[in-house]
Amino acid sequence: MVQENAGIPMPTLGVDLDGTILGGCQTVIDGLGAICNGHRDADGTKGAGVRPAPRHAELAVNLAGTMATFLLATWEAKQK
Repeated sequence: MVQENAGIPMPTLGVDLDGTILGGCQTVIDGLGAICNGHRDADGTKGAGVRPAPRHAELAVNLAGTMATFLLATWEAKQK
């Protein structure tokens, strides 16, 4: 949805760099989600006693800020 509103097409054979970058970020987000779901800490229940490391939280927070900045800059560039 964000890609459509910002005018960024989905990647096609690696031609669209903006879409390819966003696709790579989505892969990281999916991986972080799998860690949380796999350890069952997202719903408050205990899993196998293993928690995601602080580095995973840092990656999620920093990637969110970077993606927001990238999306805004991309949208602004498309407005010109």
